[in-house]
Amino acid sequence: MGNRHIFQITKLEYVVNPDLMKVFNAAQARMPKQQAVLAFCGAAKENIKIICQKGFQQQWDRKTVTVSEYPRFAMQSMQKSNLLLICKVFRGTGQNIYSGTDKPGSYSLVYSRDKALVLRKEDFILPCYIVHFNICKSFRLKEDPGNVLESADSLVRPAVVQSFSGTKQAALPAGATQAGGMSTVSVPKMGLLMKSEAVELIVGDMSHQKVDAIVSIIGSDGKFLPGSVPSLETGGQELQEELTKAFAAGRQVGEVVRTKGRPLQCQRLFHVVLKQWMNPNDAAEKILKTVVTNCLEMASKRQFKTIAFPALGSGVHRFPGARSADIMFKAVESYLQKHEGTSISSVKIVLEPSCDVLLRKDFEGRMGKRTVVHENTMSKEVVLKKQVGTSKVLTVRAIVGDLSKLTDDVVVNTTQTDLDLSVGAVSNSLVSAGGPVLQTECTQQHPQGVKPGTVVQTQAGTLKCKKVFHTVLEEWGKKGDKTEKSFVSVVTTCLQEASRHNFKSIAFPVLGTGYAGYPPETSARLMMKAIVDFVNTPAKTSLEVVSIVVHYKDDAIRKILESQVEESERLMNMAKYIVKGDGSRVAVTGDTHVVAGHVVIQKDLVSAASYVPGEKQALGGNEVKHFELRPEHLFNMTPENYHFRLVESQFYRYLMKDTVNRHIFQLTKVEYVVNPVQVKMFRAAQERMSLKDASYGLPVLCFHGTSEDNIKSICKEGFRQPDHPYFDETTDVGWYGNGIYFSEYPRFAMNYMQKTSKLIMCQVLKGKTFRCPKLKLGAPKEPGYDCHVDPYGKEIVIYEEDCILPCYILHFDICKRFKFKEDKESANDNDDTALEYLNEMEMHKGEQCPGF
Repeated sequence: MGNRHIFQITKLEYVVNPDLMKVFNAAQARMPKQQAVLAFCGAAKENIKIICQKGFQQQWDRKTVTVSEYPRFAMQSMQKSNLLLICKVFRGTGQNIYSGTDKPGSYSLVYSRDKALVLRKEDFILPCYIVHFNICKSFRLKEDPGNVLESADSLVRPAVVQSFSGTKQAALPAGATQAGGMSTVSVPKMGLLMKSEAVELIVGDMSHQKVDAIVSIIGSDGKFLPGSVPSLETGGQELQEELTKAFAAGRQVGEVVRTKGRPLQCQRLFHVVLKQWMNPNDAAEKILKTVVTNCLEMASKRQFKTIAFPALGSGVHRFPGARSADIMFKAVESYLQKHEGTSISSVKIVLEPSCDVLLRKDFEGRMGKRTVVHENTMSKEVVLKKQVGTSKVLTVRAIVGDLSKLTDDVVVNTTQTDLDLSVGAVSNSLVSAGGPVLQTECTQQHPQGVKPGTVVQTQAGTLKCKKVFHTVLEEWGKKGDKTEKSFVSVVTTCLQEASRHNFKSIAFPVLGTGYAGYPPETSARLMMKAIVDFVNTPAKTSLEVVSIVVHYKDDAIRKILESQVEESERLMNMAKYIVKGDGSRVAVTGDTHVVAGHVVIQKDLVSAASYVPGEKQALGGNEVKHFELRPEHLFNMTPENYHFRLVESQFYRYLMKDTVNRHIFQLTKVEYVVNPVQVKMFRAAQERMSLKDASYGLPVLCFHGTSEDNIKSICKEGFRQPDHPYFDETTDVGWYGNGIYFSEYPRFAMNYMQKTSKLIMCQVLKGKTFRCPKLKLGAPKEPGYDCHVDPYGKEIVIYEEDCILPCYILHFDICKRFKFKEDKESANDNDDTALEYLNEMEMHKGEQCPGF
């Protein structure tokens, strides 16, 4: 317990030296009854390289080599490097020695009071791993003197010093109810409607706004949050590096940081730091109001005329939409009324088209009778490249907006056989924007109408495109074998005709979802099939961009389209074979893929190489078996040892990334759970997932917290979805969907332990993953996806019960409480009990990604 630092492993090098392995194996043969242990060795960086190449020789005039099973002891010999060696060593039949004593006649290995292993024979030690790590932070225990952090040995100068911050949330107010990861409370309406014409509500892309200042959201570490503008994908990488460098120490909640407007079309970016919302009238709401006012004041001082805000607080900070809208609108109105001479003439509040429908309604409700502006916005973009033969590249975009406002060379319309353009929403909007010339030309060319499968070309009138292609589809209700082929043929004809005219861009609606009656999933799938087939044809094309447009009100169709567009890229770019190290090629099928650089057949992924004693028999029966595993001192990679080390590694590795936690844990026991029924179901799910994509059959290890009674039930009967007829208990409505929640981070799962010090660790099949840009309270599974994750990728929502296999029950002790230098005094500082830890966890429920 002498360590007072938090470490983070950043990389591990596995060392394979055949010559040293032969020497070590020969030594092992001389001592068949001895077992190896794993031990750490500290040395200078250049010496570590020599050791890995030549072993522990006497070039440093040493008669012994000292290692330790305790990394902190070995760090004393690192010599200003953040590297340690992990070696296999033999204990031999050594003796205890103390400082200043040595017995030349003793065996090769002796112990010391300082937990060191001292070896006199070089062949008793084999370098296996080089550990790269960072020294992140110092802490103190309650029994340490108050100045321990100022006087603590820093070990070495850290290669990378990381700054973390954690906050505790206040207790819930009276009238609030706590439900797992969220709190619910009655929210009073403020009933404020904006009267100032200076405020605009826009549904569009913030990065396209031409204003003097744009407001963006960052975390207290200075990093852009999900949904920030500019994002790293839209040119914000350079700006992110600038922010990280300029504000390495982080920013305080409520601060506003200014930077230049690049890469956006504005003069300045105002980056704000907000606080997690917990309940009405809390500190988070006051900070939001202050931040809006400060941004307006800063813009006014610089004589800016226009400024654009996102819907502050409504994303990862979990403000209800109504509260966010009320506070923002009230703050803007108040400022404009108090500062009549301000230079600000336009305040834009910009909502992303993909934002929650309820959020949009909350903001639109504050606009009264004034018009809400809906801009055309790209929601998904993929680049399709031909895999073989001549090069052909086509960009496909999913657009949310109005087809009649696009500037593509060709706009595609869908109509009926009589070519009456007054019928149908798409036709009507195009005629309204383009004028009567569209109807006139259709009638002149085909006065008697046309047959299904026809494409009619007309001029664009006053539309911004060059041509309009009017398509007529077979009706889905009359479907036969040729219906889908005819649909694909119509789309292909449009692409070919646009290319024949040397046009570079073409825009479609989602064809056939109106009068023709095609299900949106079918329409999107067939359109993408036609586009992919077009790219794969040998003929060259002038086309560079294909856009598919969805009206902003058709949110369900938008999600379906985005899924199909994304899927087309995966299928288009899928490799056809793998080139192995020997130059041979292996065809890629649904059963063949690469794992850790090796070509692996799917059946090998789902077969166990070795079993815990009794496991094979358990798998052949019908009863659930629990195998108790405890830490072993010797390096003996038995199946039991393997399972325990796997759990231990996952548990401690992800705890190290948590900076809100102030407790030290000790894993005391692991129960390995074998449920033959659940195993069979999980293997079948693996095969099913692998048919979609080989990588989807590979599980991840995740934690789940619940009550002790539920742990027993889950291990016996498996997990149940909230809509299962025998589902007994629900924790909350589900922040990111109505499924079963997991996390690779144990402290997330500890939030739901319910007064126990046990967790379940499961294998989970994520499949195709949808990263939620914001809250999706109680939402069903996103169309075309298998699971959801939160914006940070920390919480995983699984919707299929057979994609979860409970494997381990972790038993752990909560040993001690510690503090960082910046921590304030607390009444709980002297409470090391598990109960106090669990109470502390309650304080962080609902917190935005606490501690990460």
